Amino acid sequence: MVFARLHAREAMPGIGFAGLTTVGILFGQYVSPEHDLVFSALYRMSSMTVAILVTLCCVYLVHKLLNLFPSTRHQIL
Repeated sequence: MVFARLHAREAMPGIGFAGLTTVGILFGQYVSPEHDLVFSALYRMSSMTVAILVTLCCVYLVHKLLNLFPSTRHQIL
């Protein structure tokens, strides 16, 4: 939610996404199994891919949910 707020309020829209990715990478380094470099890199890449896909799915679902209500529906002028 902190990164979503940053994304919505900052002039540069990439700040929230970059922050979320950084936290994901740091968390991936913390829980990464102690194996060779290739396995570690593949583990981090796959975990970030899954995390980004889950995040995008959640954003899509919240967007669809908010469009159900007239007060939060996006209107093209």
